Amino acid sequence: MTSLLPDASRPTISQTDAWPTLTQLDRLDLLVVLLPPKPTTTHWDNLPAGDLLERIFSRRKHNGTSPLVTWLPGGARTQVVLGTCAEELDSFHLHTAARKLAAAALAENPDSIGL
Repeated sequence: MTSLLPDASRPTISQTDAWPTLTQLDRLDLLVVLLPPKPTTTHWDNLPAGDLLERIFSRRKHNGTSPLVTWLPGGARTQVVLGTCAEELDSFHLHTAARKLAAAALAENPDSIGL
């Protein structure tokens, strides 16, 4: 018989439109960040370890089709999946971008994910 209860092995997901704090990141296994195609200095400055993420992002030949996956420095070693998405995308392309971020995020089987 199939259980009606949710699968207990699914990760805990927290979502906010505010910039994450270091305290919040310490509780996460993984952080998913969606930025505009050409992030500004303000975007990077508001992210924990934004200078590091910006350097990695700018070194990489980024064509917007695959997310950047890396780890933040520090004791918690929170993994980051960073993608970009143009605001004018139609629903299909927006969902495709979200699917790619989700696939990269779930590849490591995290217990907790921040969006």
